[in-house]
Amino acid sequence: MDLAQLKAKRAERRAAEGTSGLSSCAFPVDRPIERRPFLRRHGGVIGLCVALLVGGGYGCVHFGLHRRASVDWDRLTVAAVVPGTFHDYIPVTGAVQPLTIVYLDVAQGGQVAERLVEEGTVVAAGQPLVKFRNAALELQVTGDEAQLAERLFQLSSVNLQLEDARLQHQRDLAAVEANINALSLQLGRLRPLLAEGYAKRAEVEDAEVSLERSRRERAAVAAAHALDQRLREAQTRQLTEAMAQLQRNHAMAQRTLDDLTVRAPISGQLTALDAEVGAFKTSGQRIGQIDGQDAFKVTALVDEFYLNRVSTGQQAAADLDGRTYSLTVARIRPEVKNRQFPVDLSFNEGTPPSVRRGQTLQLRLEIGSPADGLVVANGAFFNGSGGQLVFVVTPAGDRANRRHVSFGRHNPQTVEVLAGLAAGERIVTSSTADFGDLDTLDIRNGSSAIEREPRR
Repeated sequence: MDLAQLKAKRAERRAAEGTSGLSSCAFPVDRPIERRPFLRRHGGVIGLCVALLVGGGYGCVHFGLHRRASVDWDRLTVAAVVPGTFHDYIPVTGAVQPLTIVYLDVAQGGQVAERLVEEGTVVAAGQPLVKFRNAALELQVTGDEAQLAERLFQLSSVNLQLEDARLQHQRDLAAVEANINALSLQLGRLRPLLAEGYAKRAEVEDAEVSLERSRRERAAVAAAHALDQRLREAQTRQLTEAMAQLQRNHAMAQRTLDDLTVRAPISGQLTALDAEVGAFKTSGQRIGQIDGQDAFKVTALVDEFYLNRVSTGQQAAADLDGRTYSLTVARIRPEVKNRQFPVDLSFNEGTPPSVRRGQTLQLRLEIGSPADGLVVANGAFFNGSGGQLVFVVTPAGDRANRRHVSFGRHNPQTVEVLAGLAAGERIVTSSTADFGDLDTLDIRNGSSAIEREPRR
């Protein structure tokens, strides 16, 4: 039966139903279907999905997201977290240098006439080292000495003349005083005789006039003597000062000649001397160096990164001959060369007896204040994880679990623990770069190793 016949037959049936007059309720065409609940219709599918999700999650947790691996105990370095004092220091290398270094410079240029010592010799203060020859200087000093002698003679002559003038004034004053005394005695004899008529009035008057003249003469001589005394005192002071200046000039001339001999200013070791016989040296030229042997310092080069963290008074330590010596930063030279700046340190308890000039020392220079807390030994783990993740070994020693922690400052030996670890816990301090994506390390032979090694 084709499609057209089916359509025709369906139309005849609809027409017959329309003409029958029967109610549609008596003969329903469509029957209502009861709708089942959603869970009854899809329960099997939902259950299967839930089972798959639970199984997948369990597999991810135990076999995927929680990653673990096995490692031998001998491959690991383990350290315990302990209470202690953290010292913030940096390692630096220092060289032992004399505390006192004196350079030898030529005071008066000339030709080296004699070399009295050799390099490396221990010399005493004031000991002659090198003698120079300078004919022009010697001739000049000789001329100055002759001129000095002539001026000294002139000053002596002037001083003698002043003394003669002073003595002459004294003689004149004495003569006037004697004349006054004689006239006074004469008047004393004439006046009684004049009263009795045995002497002439003219004689008495002449004596009185002479006495008055002598008295005025005495006043003039006394005034001249006083003026001469003041002038003599002033000239004497000037002469004394001139004589002293001439003496100083003479001493300076002698020192100039003495400067032709270079002497050791301090006692110590002559570490350098550049003065060959016959060589010519100019004034001010450096020819040698003397190092004091009674005290030493340490000169260290510090990275420029710590320039603002190093100051005078900071402490350092050095291990020498089985003992730890403390040092103090005495001087900081801020000039930076090759990304480093020099620092001078002095020994706090005296110079160690075994140190020698040029000896190298390894120093621990403190750049921060010590702090009490928890510390752990430094290791490759710190650089590998940036100080944020560590593997904590279980007490049994069979596993090491990754944990987030917080570290503070660190030095080459220890790391400051801020949070995430407790005293007594052990962590892996060796490199953990190969375990960066793991959560747990299953340690083989770890339990037996824990039993053999006592906890520190």
